Amino acid sequence: MEQPHIFSASDLAQFEYCPLAWWYEEISEVAQADQEELTRHLEELENEYPSAATALPEYQVIERLIERAELFSLGKEQHAAHEAQPRVAQTDKKGQVAPVPRAFTLLVSGLILLTLVLLVLGLLLWFRHSGLWFWLTAKHNH
Repeated sequence: MEQPHIFSASDLAQFEYCPLAWWYEEISEVAQADQEELTRHLEELENEYPSAATALPEYQVIERLIERAELFSLGKEQHAAHEAQPRVAQTDKKGQVAPVPRAFTLLVSGLILLTLVLLVLGLLLWFRHSGLWFWLTAKHNH
């Protein structure tokens, strides 16, 4: 008995993006062809259907496969260029401190100010109830 194929999350994402491209990749040999073969096949379709070639699902799938191959090779080039950069640049970035958002700075400043105001009010109330208030005001009146 043949075991059923288990599809991965990547398979589902590719199917959602383009079901026809997914089908071609799973079933057709077109998806396994290199860029030159795909470009030749596009030219054949354009010669066979001059005005309607771009509307063909097969043409659209091949275009997407070529685009995907180009993006993949570009990504490989970018990765190789990133790997070629000196490691010192990476360690510098780790030492940098991210700037503090303005809202956070305002919030902390407001909380500090509120704490100071409450502290002064508390001291004034304590002076008033402890009798020191009259002592402070009596000195100023003389």
